Amino acid sequence: MLFHQTNRTRKAWADVAVQLAGAGINTLTLDMRGFGESGGTPHDKLTPKERAQYVSKGPPTLTQRGNIWFRSQVSREMSSA
Repeated sequence: MLFHQTNRTRKAWADVAVQLAGAGINTLTLDMRGFGESGGTPHDKLTPKERAQYVSKGPPTLTQRGNIWFRSQVSREMSSA
């Protein structure tokens, strides 16, 4: 899994991901919340109320984030068909 740095998107890893795939290494690049093709507001831009709600629920687990991403890909495929 390759996560981008602040103020970047998953596409920053495109060349590295291609090289790793060429070497037989599976990769997954993700956009963090509020960057690139992901939804939501970046954590540092949340209002105090939004931040409190987020903290009370706790951050999504890696599995939950993966599920959200996969659902977004299916939605995108369905809307372009």
